[in-house]
Amino acid sequence: MQIDKGVLKKWASKEACVDCRLIVEDSNYLLNLPNLSDVAIGGILLLLSLIVLCFSLFFLVKVLNSLLQGPVATAVKRFVNPKFKNPVVQYLYGYFNIVLGAGCTICVQSSSVFTSTLTPMVGIGLVEVENVYPLFLGSNIGTTVTAMLAALTQSGSATFKNTIQGALVHLFFNIIGILIFYPIPMFR
Repeated sequence: MQIDKGVLKKWASKEACVDCRLIVEDSNYLLNLPNLSDVAIGGILLLLSLIVLCFSLFFLVKVLNSLLQGPVATAVKRFVNPKFKNPVVQYLYGYFNIVLGAGCTICVQSSSVFTSTLTPMVGIGLVEVENVYPLFLGSNIGTTVTAMLAALTQSGSATFKNTIQGALVHLFFNIIGILIFYPIPMFR
Protein backbone atom coordinates (compact mmCIF):
# COMPACT_ATOMS: atom_id res chain seq x y z
CA MET A 1 0.00 0.00 0.00
CA GLN A 2 1.11 3.52 -0.67
CA ILE A 3 -0.12 6.35 1.55
CA ASP A 4 -0.71 9.90 0.33
CA LYS A 5 1.46 12.04 2.61
CA GLY A 6 -0.39 15.19 1.57
CA VAL A 7 -3.57 13.86 3.18
CA LEU A 8 -1.66 13.04 6.37
CA LYS A 9 -0.29 16.60 6.45
CA LYS A 10 -3.80 18.01 6.04
CA TRP A 11 -5.07 15.84 8.88
CA ALA A 12 -2.14 16.87 11.09
CA SER A 13 -2.74 20.57 10.48
CA LYS A 14 -6.53 20.08 10.89
CA GLU A 15 -7.29 21.37 7.41
CA ALA A 16 -10.56 20.41 5.80
CA CYS A 17 -10.13 17.40 3.57
CA VAL A 18 -13.40 16.50 1.88
CA ASP A 19 -13.31 13.32 -0.20
CA CYS A 20 -9.61 12.86 0.49
CA ARG A 21 -8.32 9.38 -0.03
CA LEU A 22 -5.43 8.21 2.14
CA ILE A 23 -4.41 5.45 -0.25
CA VAL A 24 -2.75 6.58 -3.47
CA GLU A 25 -5.02 5.47 -6.30
CA ASP A 26 -2.50 5.26 -9.11
CA SER A 27 -0.32 2.70 -7.32
CA ASN A 28 0.11 -0.90 -8.42
CA TYR A 29 -0.52 -2.49 -5.04
CA LEU A 30 -2.75 -5.38 -4.08
CA LEU A 31 -5.47 -3.35 -2.37
CA ASN A 32 -5.70 -0.59 -4.95
CA LEU A 33 -9.48 -0.84 -5.13
CA PRO A 34 -11.00 2.56 -5.95
CA ASN A 35 -14.54 1.35 -5.26
CA LEU A 36 -13.68 0.56 -1.60
CA SER A 37 -13.32 3.25 1.03
CA ASP A 38 -10.22 3.66 3.16
CA VAL A 39 -12.18 2.30 6.14
CA ALA A 40 -13.13 -0.85 4.23
CA ILE A 41 -9.55 -1.43 3.12
CA GLY A 42 -8.39 -0.84 6.71
CA GLY A 43 -10.91 -3.42 7.91
CA ILE A 44 -9.68 -5.94 5.37
CA LEU A 45 -6.08 -5.34 6.44
CA LEU A 46 -7.05 -5.69 10.12
CA LEU A 47 -8.82 -8.97 9.44
CA LEU A 48 -5.87 -10.31 7.42
CA SER A 49 -3.38 -9.31 10.13
CA LEU A 50 -5.46 -11.01 12.84
CA ILE A 51 -5.65 -14.19 10.75
CA VAL A 52 -1.87 -14.16 10.22
CA LEU A 53 -1.28 -13.49 13.94
CA CYS A 54 -3.55 -16.36 15.03
CA PHE A 55 -1.99 -18.73 12.51
CA SER A 56 1.52 -17.74 13.64
CA LEU A 57 0.72 -18.28 17.31
CA PHE A 58 -0.95 -21.62 16.55
CA PHE A 59 2.10 -22.67 14.53
CA LEU A 60 4.43 -21.51 17.32
CA VAL A 61 2.57 -23.64 19.88
CA LYS A 62 2.67 -26.69 17.58
CA VAL A 63 6.39 -26.30 16.89
CA LEU A 64 7.22 -25.77 20.57
CA ASN A 65 5.09 -28.74 21.55
CA SER A 66 6.90 -31.00 19.09
CA LEU A 67 10.38 -29.69 19.94
CA LEU A 68 9.98 -29.68 23.70
CA GLN A 69 9.34 -33.34 24.34
CA GLY A 70 11.43 -36.06 25.91
CA PRO A 71 14.87 -35.14 27.26
CA VAL A 72 14.58 -31.48 26.20
CA ALA A 73 11.38 -31.07 28.19
CA THR A 74 12.97 -32.69 31.22
CA ALA A 75 15.99 -30.38 31.00
CA VAL A 76 13.82 -27.26 30.68
CA LYS A 77 11.67 -28.33 33.63
CA ARG A 78 14.71 -28.98 35.82
CA PHE A 79 16.43 -25.73 34.86
CA VAL A 80 13.48 -23.32 35.07
CA ASN A 81 11.41 -25.04 37.80
CA PRO A 82 13.92 -26.38 40.33
CA LYS A 83 12.72 -27.32 43.79
CA PHE A 84 15.21 -26.45 46.51
CA LYS A 85 14.90 -27.67 50.08
CA ASN A 86 16.23 -24.40 51.43
CA PRO A 87 13.49 -21.72 51.15
CA VAL A 88 16.06 -18.91 50.92
CA VAL A 89 17.68 -20.51 47.88
CA GLN A 90 14.24 -21.08 46.36
CA TYR A 91 13.41 -17.39 46.95
CA LEU A 92 16.70 -16.22 45.43
CA TYR A 93 16.24 -18.44 42.36
CA GLY A 94 13.44 -16.09 41.31
CA TYR A 95 16.05 -13.34 40.95
CA PHE A 96 18.10 -15.67 38.78
CA ASN A 97 15.02 -16.14 36.61
CA ILE A 98 14.71 -12.33 36.31
CA VAL A 99 18.30 -12.19 35.03
CA LEU A 100 17.62 -15.17 32.74
CA GLY A 101 14.52 -13.47 31.31
CA ALA A 102 16.47 -10.25 30.72
CA GLY A 103 19.31 -12.14 29.03
CA CYS A 104 17.02 -14.12 26.74
CA THR A 105 15.12 -10.98 25.78
CA ILE A 106 18.37 -9.17 25.01
CA CYS A 107 19.35 -12.08 22.74
CA VAL A 108 16.12 -11.98 20.73
CA GLN A 109 15.68 -8.17 21.17
CA SER A 110 11.95 -8.56 21.64
CA SER A 111 10.01 -9.09 24.82
CA SER A 112 6.98 -9.98 22.70
CA VAL A 113 8.78 -12.93 21.12
CA PHE A 114 10.12 -14.10 24.48
CA THR A 115 6.76 -13.88 26.26
CA SER A 116 4.95 -15.41 23.27
CA THR A 117 7.33 -18.34 23.51
CA LEU A 118 6.94 -18.73 27.28
CA THR A 119 3.14 -18.62 27.32
CA PRO A 120 2.66 -21.90 25.41
CA MET A 121 5.40 -23.45 27.53
CA VAL A 122 3.29 -22.69 30.60
CA GLY A 123 0.26 -24.12 28.81
CA ILE A 124 1.95 -27.44 28.10
CA GLY A 125 3.36 -27.65 31.64
CA LEU A 126 7.07 -27.06 31.03
CA VAL A 127 7.24 -23.87 33.07
CA GLU A 128 5.25 -23.29 36.24
CA VAL A 129 3.24 -20.09 36.61
CA GLU A 130 5.20 -19.08 39.73
CA ASN A 131 8.44 -19.28 37.75
CA VAL A 132 7.22 -17.56 34.61
CA TYR A 133 6.44 -14.34 36.50
CA PRO A 134 10.12 -13.49 37.20
CA LEU A 135 10.98 -14.44 33.62
CA PHE A 136 8.39 -11.93 32.38
CA LEU A 137 9.77 -9.28 34.74
CA GLY A 138 13.25 -9.91 33.39
CA SER A 139 11.86 -9.61 29.91
CA ASN A 140 10.68 -6.10 30.77
CA ILE A 141 14.22 -5.18 31.76
CA GLY A 142 15.74 -6.87 28.71
CA THR A 143 13.53 -4.96 26.31
CA THR A 144 14.99 -1.67 27.54
CA VAL A 145 18.32 -2.63 25.98
CA THR A 146 16.77 -2.11 22.55
CA ALA A 147 15.78 1.43 23.56
CA MET A 148 19.30 2.03 24.85
CA LEU A 149 20.81 0.83 21.56
CA ALA A 150 18.46 3.12 19.64
CA ALA A 151 19.43 6.02 21.89
CA LEU A 152 23.12 5.36 21.28
CA THR A 153 22.61 5.93 17.55
CA GLN A 154 22.16 9.63 18.35
CA SER A 155 25.72 9.90 19.70
CA GLY A 156 27.21 13.25 18.78
CA SER A 157 23.88 14.90 17.98
CA ALA A 158 22.10 17.63 19.90
CA THR A 159 19.38 15.20 20.98
CA PHE A 160 21.76 12.59 22.41
CA LYS A 161 21.21 13.64 26.04
CA ASN A 162 17.42 13.47 25.66
CA THR A 163 17.44 10.08 23.96
CA ILE A 164 19.72 8.57 26.62
CA GLN A 165 17.54 10.06 29.36
CA GLY A 166 14.44 8.54 27.77
CA ALA A 167 16.08 5.12 27.54
CA LEU A 168 17.29 5.31 31.15
CA VAL A 169 13.83 6.33 32.36
CA HIS A 170 12.46 3.25 30.60
CA LEU A 171 15.08 1.05 32.29
CA PHE A 172 14.71 2.53 35.79
CA PHE A 173 10.91 2.52 35.60
CA ASN A 174 11.00 -1.25 35.07
CA ILE A 175 13.66 -1.84 37.74
CA ILE A 176 11.82 0.27 40.33
CA GLY A 177 8.57 -1.54 39.56
CA ILE A 178 10.28 -4.86 40.16
CA LEU A 179 11.86 -3.61 43.39
CA ILE A 180 8.45 -2.48 44.64
CA PHE A 181 6.42 -5.56 43.76
CA TYR A 182 8.71 -8.60 43.50
CA PRO A 183 10.69 -8.83 46.78
CA ILE A 184 7.62 -9.25 49.00
CA PRO A 185 5.90 -12.53 48.01
CA MET A 186 2.40 -11.36 48.93
CA PHE A 187 2.66 -8.52 46.37
CA ARG A 188 3.34 -10.94 43.50
